[in-house]
Amino acid sequence: MQDQLKILKEKDRLTQYDLDRAKAMLEVEQARMALEDARNNKTKMRLRRDSQGNYTYQYVADEEKLTDLQDALAEAQNNLYNMDKEHYKETLN
Repeated sequence: MQDQLKILKEKDRLTQYDLDRAKAMLEVEQARMALEDARNNKTKMRLRRDSQGNYTYQYVADEEKLTDLQDALAEAQNNLYNMDKEHYKETLN
């Protein structure tokens, strides 16, 4: 975040693209942090059976929530990529 702020402050003039890209990068980082929090947050209890046949309860992460957050992260990264790609094409033209 500090690096991004430094880059934006060093520019003489900010374009709408610069602001949109900073916002898209923020969304990517927020999605990444939410995914890491969900991975570390063990809220579901699952019954496991070991090799000797004994049953134990084990806390695990919510797989549905992880899948949704992975999709959200991929979508945010894809939006950032597409934004950069469009800007690159416009710059070449």
